[in-house]
Amino acid sequence: MALERFKLPEMLARNKGGKLVALGLAFITWYAIQTVINYETVVSDVTLNIELDDGWAILDRSARTVDILFRGSQEDIRFLNPDQVKATVDLRGRTQEGTQVIRLRPKNVTAPGAARPIQVRPDEITLRLDRESEKQVPVKADLQGAPPEGYEVERVICNPATVSLVGPRQRLDEVESLRTAPIDIEGRSRTFKKLKVAVQQPSETWVARMSPGHVAVEVSMIERAATRDMAEIPVRVLVDPGVRAKVDVTPIRVMLVVRARAEQLKNLQAEEVSAFVDTRGLKTGASYELPVRGVAPQGYTVVTVEPPSVKVIVGEL
Repeated sequence: MALERFKLPEMLARNKGGKLVALGLAFITWYAIQTVINYETVVSDVTLNIELDDGWAILDRSARTVDILFRGSQEDIRFLNPDQVKATVDLRGRTQEGTQVIRLRPKNVTAPGAARPIQVRPDEITLRLDRESEKQVPVKADLQGAPPEGYEVERVICNPATVSLVGPRQRLDEVESLRTAPIDIEGRSRTFKKLKVAVQQPSETWVARMSPGHVAVEVSMIERAATRDMAEIPVRVLVDPGVRAKVDVTPIRVMLVVRARAEQLKNLQAEEVSAFVDTRGLKTGASYELPVRGVAPQGYTVVTVEPPSVKVIVGEL
């Protein structure tokens, strides 16, 4: 008896139920595979690096960071390290002055592992480029808070006092100074020094290269100066050597306002300060209105003399 030839199409035609079962199994298998490999995640705020030809800088940009959609298996997504995700646009050889619109695609993204970048958001950025320039800019310390009552900042020294700033020429023309990262002086009454304080970028909308990027900052604290009235200080007369003259002064006593630290002023005695008028070179037999000069020990400053001048009559003996 001859064997009947096996014909698949005829078998399938006869077995419609089997076909439906096979189709269902294929769909379930496809769905299971897609479920395994189609996990998605978004890595947010990835810094967008722009590579330019030497001598060029970014004047303005519509975005500094991007969000990237990744797809892969559950294991691929689990091992995706956001810190190693990079987004780069290479404009070397295509740099030109003015405004450019750059499309962002998955090919601009690099990341370790098997997870695939699918989409970059935003999908385009606007750049405005300018020629690069360099400028020396002074640095100022950004002091936050306040010292205790009775104390104040005497001086602040940044070392180095200036840093080199490299960036778009138009932006550098607008920069007068740079500030450090905040330095807390709340409750401080003693001089202190920080050896490494970061220098802040001049703007949040564009980035400059700085050298150095850190400075040392010394903050000198002193007790706040106070003043004290030293009343009834006699006015002395300064005359030429060898000259004998009669000098009348009106009034004969003045008040000196002396400034120093509060603790110092408590110990200051009236005998330690003086006031005088200078009559050297003046002709006798005449009347003058002369300024009174106050003198105080080192560490003290005479800020005011009351009255500021006196009437002086120079006569012969």
